[in-house]
Amino acid sequence: MSKDKRTLPLDGDPIQILINDTIKQVFKQVAQIELQDCTVPNVIPQNLYTVYTTFTGGYTIHFAFCAEKKLLKHIAENMLGEPVTESEDIEECAKEFLNILCGHMVKTIFGKTKTAARFHSPYFVEGYYIPETEDNSSIIATHYTNEQFQMAILIDDKFSSMDEETQKGRTKDE
Repeated sequence: MSKDKRTLPLDGDPIQILINDTIKQVFKQVAQIELQDCTVPNVIPQNLYTVYTTFTGGYTIHFAFCAEKKLLKHIAENMLGEPVTESEDIEECAKEFLNILCGHMVKTIFGKTKTAARFHSPYFVEGYYIPETEDNSSIIATHYTNEQFQMAILIDDKFSSMDEETQKGRTKDE
């Protein structure tokens, strides 16, 4: 039997395009929000919240979704199908939305690279949070807007594949 061959490298523009396309699809399907890429604004909005997680396994990335509270409220209302007034509902829906988004990303990346990873439970914080990485110069921030000009920023670092020696040294429980 032959080994699966990767059809896409785990770094560079092709993987970022794949992530960008997946993000837009999930926003449209789950939150009924059409996102468009936008240029980096001169001023980052003040009312931002961040939901973030880490992917580990065959690759490692830190991933954060920053959005204005109005956009998070819009996502929550579309997910729940009713008006949302409680901050806790917005937070829980934001974390669940990130879980859904990350699940689609892991599935899509595996389908194109045959490299598996898992993501961890998301955290929710007030403000614009950039996950700590070993090399902050590797951070990629992609800015989006919707029809109401509400901003979202998706932040990730460049993919780093786990080398074979590290893979061999891992235990079954990791």
